[in-house]
Amino acid sequence: MIYEVIKKVLLILRIDKEVNLESFLPRFRVLFQDFFTTIFAFSDEFLNRVKDKLKIVIKTYKEFDDKESDCLSDMDTRHFKAFAEVCYKLCIFMLLHDPVLTLNIPSYETRNITYYYFNKNDYINIEGFGTEKSACAVILFPPILRKNFYYQGIKPAVYILPKMDDLILQECEKNKTQSNVSKDT
Repeated sequence: MIYEVIKKVLLILRIDKEVNLESFLPRFRVLFQDFFTTIFAFSDEFLNRVKDKLKIVIKTYKEFDDKESDCLSDMDTRHFKAFAEVCYKLCIFMLLHDPVLTLNIPSYETRNITYYYFNKNDYINIEGFGTEKSACAVILFPPILRKNFYYQGIKPAVYILPKMDDLILQECEKNKTQSNVSKDT
């Protein structure tokens, strides 16, 4: 989306030869940041593209077979449109940020759930009631910036598990040992 706008601006300026569009982003970044709600206005056309993409994604997950009609009807509500618009603005903001911000969310087929003991100083609790020895699952890690370093000051978001089994406790112990080793080095 951003590079489409840069291409249009370059055409207006009669710079239509083959150029590296990425090299123009730093030159336009401040302008785009100041006027991003106008330049990158959310449209019904974009919303329909999102809905079409989601319909394809929903069909790939067998777990949604019996809930497909519910998902499709939810996409036609004003609440979904409002949610999509907020996500769109957040994505544009993240792309225009220098350095670019990313959400570290892999697809659920490749996602490995990691369990830790909850510590209010290390994690942001987004669901559940935790004590210092409660098991939690990391839902969202902080964004990764240049050279694979996490964005400073942002904690991983976790879900406090209401029940723990032996496998979860073993992983919490393993991760507690690994995190102590990494803090020492």
